[in-house]
Amino acid sequence: AATPATVTLNLSLPHEAIYEGASVYRVIVPGIEGEFGVGPGHVPVVAQLKPGVLQILHEETSEPEKYFVAGGYALTHENSTTDVVVPEAVKLDDLDSAVVQKQYESAKS
Repeated sequence: AATPATVTLNLSLPHEAIYEGASVYRVIVPGIEGEFGVGPGHVPVVAQLKPGVLQILHEETSEPEKYFVAGGYALTHENSTTDVVVPEAVKLDDLDSAVVQKQYESAKS
């Protein structure tokens, strides 16, 4: 079988699906054993995720869309479909570093 030109991405949380059947160039996953990229034709793999940044490249030359994920699993299938299932994901662009720093400081005190 021919290798697909893209990765089909499903990114799911318990309460919503962020992507269902999205066609992307590459997904960079924060695996518990190290970060790895999934491109078209990647070998099937199941990986546990550590808290970190999941990166989605919609095109080869595009800036990655970044999500902080709190762990979870990534399953890459033979047909270049990757399912990423996480308990929580927050788009990095939606985080306000000043608010995060303030809450961090108050949590420490």
